[in-house]
Amino acid sequence: MAAPAQLAVVTGAAQGIGKTIADDLAAQGTTVIRLDKRFVEMAKDDECLSSVENMSLVKKPTQAVPTQAVPVPAAGDFNYPLDVSDHYAVKQLIERVEREHGAITQLVCAAGILRAGALNECSFEDWQTTFNINTHGVFNVCQAVAGYMRQRKMGSIVVISSNAATTPRMGMGAYAASKAAVSHYVRCLGLELACDQVRCNIVAPGSTDTPMLAALTRNAERTRETLQGSLPNYRVGIPLGRIASPQMISNAALFLLSPAAAHITLQTLTVDGGATLGF
Repeated sequence: MAAPAQLAVVTGAAQGIGKTIADDLAAQGTTVIRLDKRFVEMAKDDECLSSVENMSLVKKPTQAVPTQAVPVPAAGDFNYPLDVSDHYAVKQLIERVEREHGAITQLVCAAGILRAGALNECSFEDWQTTFNINTHGVFNVCQAVAGYMRQRKMGSIVVISSNAATTPRMGMGAYAASKAAVSHYVRCLGLELACDQVRCNIVAPGSTDTPMLAALTRNAERTRETLQGSLPNYRVGIPLGRIASPQMISNAALFLLSPAAAHITLQTLTVDGGATLGF
C-alpha cells in the first residue's frame, strides 16, 4: 500500500532553520505550505504581486485571509504571509489550507525572535513581542492544526524551541522564558493528543548559524565566548567546538516527523553540540 501523501505546514519558513526544513521536506516530495510574515516584504521586493494590498494580514475576525499565495520554485509549494501572533489570521489561513490544499499531516513551528538584553532593562514591548511570537504563535498554529489532525487520528507536530529553555542565559531572559513556556506547552499538548495518534515533539537547538545568531554574535569575541564558554557570564562552551548549521537542526526535525519516529512523542531532541552537557 502506498504511503499517504504528505502535506506539511512550516512557520518561519522565509529564512534560517524554518526555510531549511521546508526545503528538505519539499525535496522529499512533501507539499509544503510555507508561512512567514516576511513574505509580504519579499513579495514587494521581488514584484511578485500586482497588488500587495490583496495579501494584507488579517487583523480582525471579519476580514478575509490573503487572497493569493506566492508560488516558490519547488512544484507544489506555496508561500503565505502570516503573522503567527494573530490568532484569527492563523485560524482562517489553516482553514483555507485544509480546504484548498488538502489534509495537513505535518506541522513544524519554527517562527521565532530574540530580543537580547538584561531582564531588568527589558521593555514590556520586547517582553510581550517575544512571547507573542515564540509562545502565543505556537499555541495559535498548533491549536488550529491539531483539531484537523485529531479528527483524522494522525499527524506529527514538531516545535523548534531552544536549549535556552532549560539552561539560563544572561542577556536572553525573555527569549529563554518564552522557549521554556512553549516547550512545556508542547509536552502537555502531546499528552492530550496521544490518544488520537498525533505526536508532538520538540527540537532544541543550541547556537546555530542563522540571522538570529549573527545579530547576537557580532564580533570575534562573542563567537569565541559561544564556542569556548565564559566564566563571567556563567556560560558553558560547545564541546564539539562548532556552531550548528540549519541543516543539522532540519535533520532532527525530519526524523521526528518521519515514520522512523512513530513511537516517539512528548520528547525533546537537543541539538547543541553538548553545550548543555546533556541536561
